[in-house]
Amino acid sequence: MIRFTVIICVAAVLLTWQGIALSVLWHWFATPLGVPPISTAHAIGIVCLLASTRSHSNSGESEKDAWTQVVGVFLAPLILLVIGRIALSFM
Repeated sequence: MIRFTVIICVAAVLLTWQGIALSVLWHWFATPLGVPPISTAHAIGIVCLLASTRSHSNSGESEKDAWTQVVGVFLAPLILLVIGRIALSFM
């Protein structure tokens, strides 16, 4: 039961983090093109929609591999924000 609770909490934090990154990137790149801005809540919803379409097969994975994936999911939005901020400076 504790493991399930930890998984839910980690997933919630990661989805929220990805939503924040998406809303910032949207503000930087989509809004100047005339696309209406989205809130962080809308961005989290979009991230949840996209996450629901991904295949998640954990059969045969060790716990270390699972935490490596969690770290990767956390770092991906950070890397996108850094690259996006660099690209924004060229606009």
